[in-house]
Amino acid sequence: MIEDCDAHGRRNSFLVNKSVVIYIKHSTKRLSPWSFTFNRDHMYELVELARLGDCFIVLVCGIDGNAVVSLKALTALLNGCESKSAFVRVSRKRNSMYAVYGPDGKLERQVARGLGPVVQAID
Repeated sequence: MIEDCDAHGRRNSFLVNKSVVIYIKHSTKRLSPWSFTFNRDHMYELVELARLGDCFIVLVCGIDGNAVVSLKALTALLNGCESKSAFVRVSRKRNSMYAVYGPDGKLERQVARGLGPVVQAID
């Protein structure tokens, strides 16, 4: 079962099987790197959504594919960022996985294309 979690007037978050939250951000840029902005309202919304279950952020990279990061990983990338908004940048070289960067560094491991982590959490 998929429910809309539209608490802030945006249709970008969904609750699947009452246990997994999917939060979607989209970049229309065609080629790497793709940038995604997270302001304080977005982060407050994610914290609220995390109370419903495991929370995953799906970063849709134009027509290339998508990279999925957990809320814990996103928080680590944005940790210490005191501005009103922060960015997450995703890049991918040909035939490789996504590298995900934030103001506080980059993810230790690259992220595979697709919704693998979300599917695993739902099962």
